[in-house]
Amino acid sequence: MQHPKTSHWEAALRIVKYVKNSPGLGVLLKRETGPLELTGYCDSDWASCPNTRRSVTGYIVKLGDSLISWKSKKTANC
Repeated sequence: MQHPKTSHWEAALRIVKYVKNSPGLGVLLKRETGPLELTGYCDSDWASCPNTRRSVTGYIVKLGDSLISWKSKKTANC
């Protein structure tokens, strides 16, 4: 990342805390031949729910080809 922000660091720490506090669950990582790359994607829409007209936002974080964090939720009513 060329311009990491505090939010990026906080997301990385959240992942490390999850792995540390969930030893029974774990995260399965595929063996990579080169350096690991941390990649994040996010998306949102505007009032897509036909019943409530609420928006949905979400993100995923990958380490190499392995999904390590994700979240999707409807926004709160205004």
